[in-house]
Amino acid sequence: MYSQPFAFKSRALKTTVYRIIFVDEITPGGYPTYKELETKLKQFLLNQAADKETEVYLQKLRQHYHVREDDLQAMIPENYEPFTLK
Repeated sequence: MYSQPFAFKSRALKTTVYRIIFVDEITPGGYPTYKELETKLKQFLLNQAADKETEVYLQKLRQHYHVREDDLQAMIPENYEPFTLK
């Protein structure tokens, strides 16, 4: 199956060229249903909310206990690695 010719502006030559698209095979598809995406979407939104609430909670703790980011960085050694993968 061939498409109708359509105009296309060439980036290299800055001229108008015409293209025809050849379709060799059509695979039926479409959008996934909500039921298929529901779990992934729910997990994504829960993770996003948890990240936001965790940040707010940590900010409140730091403010309450008068902890600054500079103080936290000063406590960690320069070459500190929490774990290594083997």
